[in-house]
Amino acid sequence: MRCIINLKKRLLKSCGNKFQEYKLLLLPILLVSGFILNSNAQAPGQGLISFDLSKSNGKIKPLNGMSLGTDVRYAEWTDYLTQAYADLKIPYTRLHDCHYPYPDVVDIPAIFPLFHLDADDPSSYNFKKTDDYILELLKSGSKIAYRLGVSIEHSKVKYYIHPPADYDKWAKICVNIIRHYNEGWANGFHLNIKYWEIWNEPDVDVCWGGSKEQYFELYKTAVKAIKKHNPDIMVGTAGAGNVYAFGPPLLAYCKENQLPIDFFPWHIYTADPNKVVESAVYARKLLDDYGYTKTESHLNEWNHWPGAWEKLKDRYYWKKMATTGMGGAVSTAFTASTLINLQDLPVDQAFFYSGYRGIFSLFDFYCTPRKQFYAFKAMAMLLGASGRVACEKDSLYSGISAIGGLTEQKNQAIIMVSNYNSKQGLVNIRVANVPWRNATRVEVFVIDEENNLNLSPHTRVIKEGTFTLEEELPAPMVKVLRLTPIAKGSPVN
Repeated sequence: MRCIINLKKRLLKSCGNKFQEYKLLLLPILLVSGFILNSNAQAPGQGLISFDLSKSNGKIKPLNGMSLGTDVRYAEWTDYLTQAYADLKIPYTRLHDCHYPYPDVVDIPAIFPLFHLDADDPSSYNFKKTDDYILELLKSGSKIAYRLGVSIEHSKVKYYIHPPADYDKWAKICVNIIRHYNEGWANGFHLNIKYWEIWNEPDVDVCWGGSKEQYFELYKTAVKAIKKHNPDIMVGTAGAGNVYAFGPPLLAYCKENQLPIDFFPWHIYTADPNKVVESAVYARKLLDDYGYTKTESHLNEWNHWPGAWEKLKDRYYWKKMATTGMGGAVSTAFTASTLINLQDLPVDQAFFYSGYRGIFSLFDFYCTPRKQFYAFKAMAMLLGASGRVACEKDSLYSGISAIGGLTEQKNQAIIMVSNYNSKQGLVNIRVANVPWRNATRVEVFVIDEENNLNLSPHTRVIKEGTFTLEEELPAPMVKVLRLTPIAKGSPVN
């Protein structure tokens, strides 16, 4: 207990008064309850999760946003992917790296291919393919977060990542893209796209070919032009590949030049959930320290990454990562745990990378769902019961994350539990104060090496209003429990 108290003191010292404002005083509790996954040493009697369905804990936040969108190149797959996005209840899709499936959409060189042309002439723009891409994506119910700039370039020759030849003209092009999609300019639309991000990862040499000072100048030029056109447009800096190294000089520059920042994006790829927590706390504190207390913090790229970046030149290593390192049960448990843990972090939007096809994606190259897809499907089930209920996890094993929700009609409860790396494979789930008088049907859905959110054949009917369930949960595994009232005499299955 003394080490916990000391840890709390260190966190308070490092994060200051804003720690309590953003509810991060919960962090020391979560450190002991499985939110931080750095110990498997357990005390006797641990392994209990207690849910009280009569006590509200606010709303479950839709932090299951996605990068990239549906497929419009392969017509046979278009409707399937659009429906998949709808089924996953994706709240926002960030349009970045669309170059890979579609080289002629979203990026500024795709929309305004000849930079010497008149930026105020609608005929200088090629909106059609991006229009089709966005309109198809909107059919899924997802909203748009638009990255103004270019996609990453892994090729030997870099064609588009260099600083624009004319910052003012580039900013004017950005304004006209906003006008097209939000104000109907150039036979456009009124889509009310909320978030507009200026470039991506200017601290990474395959995303930005200039210096950080050149990016700072580009952001200043763009944000001033956009805010002059419409001060209500939400403009954000580029997602930082390394928030610790790039965040401080960027925010120092913005503060010195009195530049607005409506949202501050940052990225993390890791196999350690601790780092997600630490980065989220750091990003929020950094913004507050520089006076950007109202700026939203966006984790707008994240994924499980158990590999070594320096080995990516080895194609056999890539194959191993694609087949065994990512997209399997371990990555899925990490993904589910992160989706749960984000609920208690100072993050306003989050975007998994990515929702398209490939090694970092929810789908394989043939558009078949990879296992991580089912972590998001589990989260969609939870969002269907979006009233978060009280959950006591003081004795939960380290390495296990849990959350519970209740529908507004109080006719269904969803409990989601993920074991990423705990050596303990048994948990007790206590459910108190079921809000219906009838018996309760308990269905269990499983994600592990063999199951993709499959319904367990062992459905239970429980008559008591308060009960405890013993669940096998060996790592890596995710379980979703669905509780519904069942009428007397009704069949169990």
